[in-house]
Order: sequence, then C-alpha cells, then structure tokens
Amino acid sequence: MDKIKKFFSSSPTWVVFCAMIFPLIIGELIPFGTSLFFCIMFGWIFLLGIVLQNKVEAFLKKSTTLLKICFSLSVIYIIFLETVWEFNPPSYFLVFHMVVMFCIVYQVYFVARSLVVAEARQLLDFDRYIGTMLLIWFFPIGIWFVHPRIRNVLQ
Repeated sequence: MDKIKKFFSSSPTWVVFCAMIFPLIIGELIPFGTSLFFCIMFGWIFLLGIVLQNKVEAFLKKSTTLLKICFSLSVIYIIFLETVWEFNPPSYFLVFHMVVMFCIVYQVYFVARSLVVAEARQLLDFDRYIGTMLLIWFFPIGIWFVHPRIRNVLQ
C-alpha cells in the first residue's frame, strides 16, 4: 500500500496520467477494462484523500470514515454493473445508482477540500475549492493541474 501511495504522490504527472488512462484506452480490448479504469480512478481519489488528510492540521481534519464507505460502495457498484448486470441493470438499481453518484461527488469534494486546506493551512469556504473539485471531476484534463499541487503539498 505504501508503494502505491508513493507512486501516486511522487511520480511525475504524465506517469500518473498514463497509468490511469491506459486501462481506459484498452478497456474495449480486454474484459473488465472499464471496471479496471474506474477502480484505479476511485483508488487514486481515495488514496489522495487519506494522504492529504495526513498533511492537514489536526484541528482542520475531517473523519475519513465516510470516504472509506463511499470508496467501497463505488468499487462494488462498478464491479456489479459490469459483471452481474453487464451494463443493463434492473430498474430498482436506480436507488443504488443515486447513492453511488453521491458517493463519487463526496469523494471528489473530500479530496478537493483536503488539498486546498492543506495548501492554505486554514479552513476555507466552499467557493475556494469548487475549482479544484471541478478539475478532479473532469479527470483527463484536471489531473494536469491538480497533480502538481498535490506533489507540492506532499513534499
């Protein structure tokens, strides 16, 4: 686990980008390629949340329990969606889908908040980290702007 944390926190941006985009590109060629991409992306977000919380001052820290629950639900959702229902879920699955969408938004919010608070070393309003949240949300482009900031905080 420490090697994975070190890889995502100290590698150059282009290496992290390639490691995360490669499963997406070959997703059509290998079974479960799309699931692999989403699991890697959720894992990256989860690890950043945990690592960045360690850099936040003690009185500014948030509990990571909900982040862990959201990460678990997101991964379970992706696995079920591709393996059990083969991207054609039953209609009652909509409730679980909405819960997981909340979980994904919360994970992105948590990482954006943790990054901005770790940079500023003080509690900030939501409008100060909405931009970071959107950069993380729009993954392929946002990683080029967010990852260098993450490396600066972690060094």
